[in-house]
This record gives sequence, C-alpha cells and structure tokens, in this order.
Amino acid sequence: MLADLSLSKVDCGFINNYGEYHFINRSLFNFVDVYENEMVLAISRLNPLSEKTLITENDLIGNQLLYYSTEVSDYMRETFLETIGNENIQHSIKRVSSIEQLMIECSLGSGLAYVTKGLYERSLSCDPNLVFRKILSTKERQNYIMQLVYRKDNPSLALKKFGLNLQSTD
Repeated sequence: MLADLSLSKVDCGFINNYGEYHFINRSLFNFVDVYENEMVLAISRLNPLSEKTLITENDLIGNQLLYYSTEVSDYMRETFLETIGNENIQHSIKRVSSIEQLMIECSLGSGLAYVTKGLYERSLSCDPNLVFRKILSTKERQNYIMQLVYRKDNPSLALKKFGLNLQSTD
C-alpha cells in the first residue's frame, strides 16, 4: 500500500499500524487514526493455554504461531516478532492465506493465531472451539491502529476534507 501511495498509483489506503516502523518515510504521508484496538491470540480449547487468562511470551515457546495475510510478504511476520520481547528465542511462525484456513488450523490445535480484536469477531468468534487471550509482552503494547494514509502532496481537496472529518470525529 505504501509503495503504491509513494508512486501515486492510489490516492489513499487503509493500513493497520502495529507499532513504530523505521522504514516508513513519515514526512511523505499523512496518517489519520480511524480505529484502535488490541491484538490477541486465538487459542483452541484443545490447547492447555486456553485455560490461562493472560498469555506470556514464555507461553509462546514451542507453539506454532499463525497469522493471516493475503500477501506473500514478511511484513506481518516481522510485525508479530517485533511485539515479542525475547529476541533470543526462535519462534515458529506460519502465514496462512485465508481466514478459513486460520480458523481451521487454530481450532484443531495446530497453532495459536495472532488476530486483531474488534475485527476478528466477524469471522472467528462463531467457532466455539476458540478462546481469545491477551498477550502480556515485556517489549511492546499489543495494540494496533487502523489508519487512513495519503500523500501530503496529494492535491485532492475531497481527500484532505475526508481526512480532517475523520480526525474531528475522534
């Protein structure tokens, strides 16, 4: 999305911001917060971790971690790793390309799914085999912010007005 915005292929886009990124040229873009919530783990009731109320970083050791992304990119994988405080541990992280695949693998106990609270309810909460737990991390907050992003030099008055209207509704 950011590459397409940089090349002026699109006027705006929505991204989920999971923290501070050093590779984004913030001087080029306007970011308007639209929605904020937290990241959680979906856990099969077959997994003993489903009995815990909070999941620690040590609980992740030895469990396959699943995340959903339609893009064949390491962006979400790297984002997930950035939220985990212990860089000395190698985690098994797997991308799945559909929500259905994520639900099935997680429900069957094949892994813990890293999901966006507030957005997952539409597809994952209907599965009675899953529970959702907060991640207690020593490194990062487990929040995300959905943001409208557009180039600062975009001449569209409608886009700028739209962005300002979103800001004023917070």
